[in-house]
Amino acid sequence: MRRLEPDVAYRTFNGRTFVCLNDQSAPDLDVAACEKRLCNQIIASMCAFNCGVDAFAGVGISSSIWSGCTRRLLLAEQRPCALRLLRRNLRHIRQPHCDVEIQGCGARKVLADLAAANVRVDLLDLDPFGNCMDLLPLAAKVVDFGVVCLTTGEIYQVYRGLNRRGGKITPKRYRGRKVISWLHKELLPEVLGALPRAELVHFYAYPTSVRMILRIGEYPIYSYWFSRRPKYLSWLA
Repeated sequence: MRRLEPDVAYRTFNGRTFVCLNDQSAPDLDVAACEKRLCNQIIASMCAFNCGVDAFAGVGISSSIWSGCTRRLLLAEQRPCALRLLRRNLRHIRQPHCDVEIQGCGARKVLADLAAANVRVDLLDLDPFGNCMDLLPLAAKVVDFGVVCLTTGEIYQVYRGLNRRGGKITPKRYRGRKVISWLHKELLPEVLGALPRAELVHFYAYPTSVRMILRIGEYPIYSYWFSRRPKYLSWLA
């Protein structure tokens, strides 16, 4: 019998058992987690990347998908608890055709090092707990042809009318269910403006997060691949 650990949960994903934290890293915790895996699998089934970065790798659930479509994959994780489990899950992430490397540091350092070395990647997954808008200038330096998947948790603050990053004031007109208008009028234009040559392929919004899939530089990824996927989840639907 497997010894139970108080801070972890065992989850089966794609026929493999991963050791997960008891938080959002579980692949089936909520509808947004499930939707993320489905969209990632669509991308992985249709694309082939040379170099990818899972910049907030967590325990490696998404990494196990990206390793199936990428020749080289860098996994960045600096939280000791997640890094420990990521290393334990590495056997489920590795695939024969993919060179997987774990870097025990933050996403900013990994992206800055790549930019300084003039290395380009064609897959970048930015999915932190919170938001990572401050990393978009670095993302623009390392991805000039490829796919950027970006998640931000700012929508819940806007919904509640709370101040956001940098103390930005949320206009009252966006509070409550009108947060969908904020998504279209404020968030999406801001992201596209920060990433030159970016085009929105797909997004979905959950009450606590928004995830965007972006094509950079005419990379061959298309909106119709996601035509059957919902754009609004839970009570936003």
